[in-house]
Order: sequence, then structure tokens, then C-alpha cells
Amino acid sequence: MKTVKESQDFKLVPNENDKVKSKRTISAGPLLKGDFLADSLLKKHLSYLLLLSFLGTLYIANAYRAEKKMMEIKRLQERGKNLYTKYISIKSELMFTLTQSEIIKALEEDGLKQLTQPPYVINYNPKRYKFLY
Repeated sequence: MKTVKESQDFKLVPNENDKVKSKRTISAGPLLKGDFLADSLLKKHLSYLLLLSFLGTLYIANAYRAEKKMMEIKRLQERGKNLYTKYISIKSELMFTLTQSEIIKALEEDGLKQLTQPPYVINYNPKRYKFLY
């Protein structure tokens, strides 16, 4: 038995039964008439085309929603930065007003003065002050 390499007179010759499919050309006439809608190929794959169009719509909606979320995240980050700077400024102002010298100045405006002598202990003897009860 000879193999293909051993046989020199083995050639591929196209058979008359093998028909070469002609390329379809799309012209404007049948396209405008709507003949492609009645084609069996379209009917066969209609459910697949509907699925693809539905998935395309979901893809566009998802991209729109993601872009909207990204804009909201950016807006919230800017707001967070602004609030943080406001927090820092208020905190530093509070720390300044809570210093002892600032408290003394505020109390002197109300008429209170700082003690110059140390506080002393008051001793209470209940036997000495019986008449108060």
C-alpha cells in the first residue's frame, strides 16, 4: 500500500459536485424593501439577536450607572476634604481659646479675677453650730 508521499501522481482536483459558494452582495434595493427580514437566516437567529440587543442595552446602562457613581464618589471626596480642613481650623481655634491666658481674659471681662492667694480649708464642727439644725 502506497502512502501519499510515495505517490507522485496524487493531485487534488476539484470535483464537479463541489460548488463554490458565491459571495452575497448587499445592495440597497432588497435592503430598502425589507427582504432581509423575511430571510430564513434571520428567523433562525432572531432569539440570539434579541439576546445580544438586550445585553448591549444592559452594558450601556451599566456603564452609565458606573460613570454616575464615579462622579458621586469624586464629589463626596471633595466634600470630605473641605470638611476635614474646616474641622482642623475649628479645632485649632478651640485649642487657642482654651488656653489659660485666653480663659483669664474672658473671665476678666465678666468681672471675675484670678486668685492671688491660695485657697484655704474651711473646718466645720457640727457641735459648735447646733442652733442651725
